[in-house]
Amino acid sequence: MGRDAASLCLLAVAISIASVLAQQPVIEGQSPEQLRSQLGPASLEQSFPNGVTIWYYDGRFGLDQIYFINGRASLRPPVVAPA
Repeated sequence: MGRDAASLCLLAVAISIASVLAQQPVIEGQSPEQLRSQLGPASLEQSFPNGVTIWYYDGRFGLDQIYFINGRASLRPPVVAPA
């Protein structure tokens, strides 16, 4: 394979990756209303006394979890201060 062909292959891979990433919804920092309009309703919602809510979605590899902390979405669970 020549240099030009290799460059075209790398460009095609980069474009493919970019198109896949562009299709992924932005989750971090979104409000519940924004995410509900993008993803639809969660299969389960769980609220806790500390104000954290977890939405569960049925994903390809099990349950996907979205945490709402202070009304904003995160893919990372909240940090709990040690007792």
